[in-house]
Amino acid sequence: MIGRFPLPLLVVLAAFLAIPLRAAKSIVIPDTGGRVTLPTTGLAVTLPEQKGTTRKIIGRWNLSDDTTTFWSRDVIDEFDAQDELTTGNWVTIGYFDAGEAAAVVKEVKLTDDWETTTDLWGLHWHVRGGQYEFSGSLGVKPAIVLATTPGKGKPSLLLYHYLIKRPAALSHDEMIAEVKESPTLSAIFQAYWTDQWAPSLPTRSEAVTQPEASLVNRIVALPKTGLRFRFPDDGYAWLHERKPKEGTDMLYRMAPNMPDVTVELLLTDGSGVRSAFTDLGLDKNPWDPAPANLPADWESGPTITTSDGIKETTIGKVIGGKVLIVGFLVNPRLIDTAPYKPLLETLADAVVNPAPLPEPAATK
Repeated sequence: MIGRFPLPLLVVLAAFLAIPLRAAKSIVIPDTGGRVTLPTTGLAVTLPEQKGTTRKIIGRWNLSDDTTTFWSRDVIDEFDAQDELTTGNWVTIGYFDAGEAAAVVKEVKLTDDWETTTDLWGLHWHVRGGQYEFSGSLGVKPAIVLATTPGKGKPSLLLYHYLIKRPAALSHDEMIAEVKESPTLSAIFQAYWTDQWAPSLPTRSEAVTQPEASLVNRIVALPKTGLRFRFPDDGYAWLHERKPKEGTDMLYRMAPNMPDVTVELLLTDGSGVRSAFTDLGLDKNPWDPAPANLPADWESGPTITTSDGIKETTIGKVIGGKVLIVGFLVNPRLIDTAPYKPLLETLADAVVNPAPLPEPAATK
C-alpha cells in the first residue's frame, strides 16, 4: 500500500519567467576554494583552489501560476582578478519534462548548434553546444549543455557551461575539453555522484532569487486523503501529485533537490497506529529504531523496502478516530524527522481542521 511511485516530470528547461524577482546576495568563494552548499540543489561541493578566480553563487527557482510546474537552478559564476565574468555554470537536478538526457539537451535554446555524446567522470553524457543569447548585456556567447541520467535511482544532472571570454568559433572538441578541465564542474559532479549534500532552505535563503509573488505556501486539496491544508513556511518548495496512481497521496520536495524526498500519505479509520499497520498488512516489515525528533503523539511504524530499493520510514498518529500514516521515501533511510516537523504538524491539524477550499489558480 505504501510504495514509491514515479515522480511526475516537473522541471521546466526554459529561461527565467518574466516576473518580479527579489535579488539574491551571492555566496562568494575566493580563489583559495572552499566548501559550499548550493542553495537550490542542496549539493555540498568542495571547490578546489583556482588561482585568480573568484566564484559567486546564487540560486533561482520559480513555481508556475497554476502550481503544476517547478523550476530551479544554481548559478556559479567565475570572475578573474579584475572582477570580470569569465565563465558561467548552471546546475539543475531533477526529473525533466523532456524525458531522458538525450531529449533534455534538445530543449535548450541554442543557435549554430551541434550534438554528440561523450564520457565524462565515468558516466555517459548527452551533449549539445552552440551559441546562447543572454537577455542582458552579455549578448551571444558560446555555450555547452550536458545531461546524464544514470542508474542507481538517481535523478538526472544537467550542466550548462557558458564560455564568456572564449571566441565564438570554438570547435566541438575544444568546448568539451573546457568542460573536462573545469575544476568547478568536476567538483559539482563529484558531490552529485557521491550524494554529498547539506541542509538548505531555498525559499528563505538570501542567496536565492525569490519570486515576489510566490505561491509556495499555497492551499492544496489532496485527492485521496481529502486533506486540505496550506503548505508551511518551512524553507522548502513542495508539489503534490494531482492524479495518484494508487490509493495514497504523494508530496514531492522540489527544492532543495538533495536528498530526493517524497512523502506518502494515507488516512484510515482506526484507534491505534500499530493496529492500523496490521490492518494494512504492513506489520510484517521490519520495525527499525524510531526516527529522532518525532513530534508529540506520533509513533514509529515499519520500514518498507520499495521495488527500487528505497527504505521508506513510516510514522503514524491517531487523530479523532482516524490514523494518519506518513511515509518518507528518502535514500538513505530517514532517521530524523526534525526538518519535517512543520509539515507533519500541518498535516495532522488538517485532519480535524481542513483549510478553506484552495485558491483558484491565476489565469493568463
